[in-house]
Amino acid sequence: MKRWGIDLGGTKIEGVILDEALRPLVRHRIPTGQEKGYGHILMQIKSLVGTMAEKSGLDLP
Repeated sequence: MKRWGIDLGGTKIEGVILDEALRPLVRHRIPTGQEKGYGHILMQIKSLVGTMAEKSGLDLP
């Protein structure tokens, strides 16, 4: 089973996908864009998850 982690900060959102041995498969970082509001931050998280899934070859439901 893969494990996902997301770090939501004031200036960046960083994500990682780990394999079964907890080795990083994918890392990705994007700006938070907090000045653009809550909706924008949610879209950034969605974008981050989509990019990481694509880079790793994983399918999302």
